[in-house]
Amino acid sequence: MLKKIFPLVLGGVFVAFPFVVHYGLHYVEPMVFASVLFVLLMIRTLLAPSDNKFGKVVMIAAAAFYCAAIAFFDSEQLLRYYPVLISLYVALMFFISLFDPISLIERFAKLSGKPYPDGARNYMRVLTKLWVLLLVVNALVAFYSACCSSGIFWLLYNGFISYFIILSFILAEWVFRQFYHRKHFSD
Repeated sequence: MLKKIFPLVLGGVFVAFPFVVHYGLHYVEPMVFASVLFVLLMIRTLLAPSDNKFGKVVMIAAAAFYCAAIAFFDSEQLLRYYPVLISLYVALMFFISLFDPISLIERFAKLSGKPYPDGARNYMRVLTKLWVLLLVVNALVAFYSACCSSGIFWLLYNGFISYFIILSFILAEWVFRQFYHRKHFSD
C-alpha cells in the first residue's frame, strides 16, 4: 500500500513546490530548500523505473551539483531554476530510456497490467520522444520565467500553466491513442 501511495505523495510535493518556494522564501533560507530539494530528487531518481544505473548516477550528480550551488551561494535566484531542472531531469529520464530495450512509456504501459499489441512498441517509442520534446520546451519557458520575468509570472507558469499544458498533452494523447488503437489494432 505504501509503495503505491508514496509516489503520489512525492508527486504532490513537487506540484506544490513552486508555491512553497514562492511564499516560503520569506521565512526560510534558500539553503534549507536546497537540502529538501536534493533529498526529494534523490528519492525520485532511486524510485524511477529504469535499469540504467549510469543514468541514475548522472541524474543524482546533477541534482547534487545544483543543490550544492543553491546552498553555497544561498541564492533565491538559483532556487527558481528548479522547475527547469525538474523538466530537464524528467526529459532526460525519457531520453535515456530510448537507449534501453524498453522505453519509459512502455514500462508505464506494462505497469498497468493490461496487454498491448506488439505493434504498439513503435507508438510508445514515438510518444517517449514527444515527451522529451514537450519537457525540453517546458524547460525553456521555465528558464525564461526564472531569469527574465517577475516572481508572479514564475509562480503562475510553474505552478499552473505548465501543469495545465502537461495535463492537456496527456488528455490529447489518450484521445489519440483510442483512435490509433481502433485504426491499427482492432479486429
